[in-house]
Amino acid sequence: MAKGLVEVVPKTYHGLSTFLGSLMKGESHILIDFKKCVYGNEDEEKIEEGWRTLLVTYDVKKNIWLQRVYNMKEKWESCYIRKLLH
Repeated sequence: MAKGLVEVVPKTYHGLSTFLGSLMKGESHILIDFKKCVYGNEDEEKIEEGWRTLLVTYDVKKNIWLQRVYNMKEKWESCYIRKLLH
């Protein structure tokens, strides 16, 4: 979709949804902490630190979905998006 969007609407940027699905079961606060990590930081170093803390706190280091999301951080993290748009 992102490739097609660029061709049809060249000045558009395709971001990534931050849905956490099954990780939010029970009384987990992962969504709150995930949002703090994703939306609460403007500094790359703080984002990296927040991400590591999130993985350790919720014991999700081996979660494949989170690994994939992290590897696409340029699609969801505002400081990386700003770099791409400028």
